[in-house]
Amino acid sequence: MLKKTAILLFSDYQPEQASKVFAPGKGHQLNARIAEDMFQHTLQVAQESGLPLIWIGSHQQTGSTFGQRFAQAIEQLFAQGYEHLITIGDDCPELDAKDLQAAAYHLEKGTPTLGPARDGGVYLIGLSRKHFQKDSFANLAWCGRDTSQSLNHYFLSQGALVNYLSLKRDVDRAWDLLTIYKELPRGHFFRKWITLGRILLEFLSLRYLSCSPYSIPLSLPITRPPPKLSGRLPIA
Repeated sequence: MLKKTAILLFSDYQPEQASKVFAPGKGHQLNARIAEDMFQHTLQVAQESGLPLIWIGSHQQTGSTFGQRFAQAIEQLFAQGYEHLITIGDDCPELDAKDLQAAAYHLEKGTPTLGPARDGGVYLIGLSRKHFQKDSFANLAWCGRDTSQSLNHYFLSQGALVNYLSLKRDVDRAWDLLTIYKELPRGHFFRKWITLGRILLEFLSLRYLSCSPYSIPLSLPITRPPPKLSGRLPIA
């Protein structure tokens, strides 16, 4: 029996092909390890939530803008029978299973949910089929500091008040790497192999990227094949 609520992991992560370079000219190995760790962390958190997980990578996305690609993916999953979707990217090391479970709870009560990021974006969007208007959703301000506010206005226009999760930091740029390193508790996966010295050495070489899901995921060549996801559905 198909569950009503699922997680959509909308990500540009590509283990075998470079799509974005976070540290041009150097630091590729470091960035590849950061990208892979964040992606694997996101998979683990999603699976710990107990909800069905569907990963839509860049090879499955259609549309000329981020908003169009994102809206198309959401439409496809609603067409497969889900009533509620929790959409996430793979660039928030602070995300945990409780965030996803809380979003699922509020969605089933009829309340859309946003996970606000410190930069004005979002690390999570929980929405229901009844609140999804494809064209309006696709044309929201996805690339900037007004994404969270834009989404709030969107849901208000649908007659819905938004539930907000706790404020978290995602990884957009070098400063975020340094700040997250200092803020995360000891033993967190993001600290296990990165040293403060290595981050400082890379700091000046890191730069902003173009818009992508929620913020900016890191993606560099990795030799390992992508993981097999339980509950993954084929996307035409």
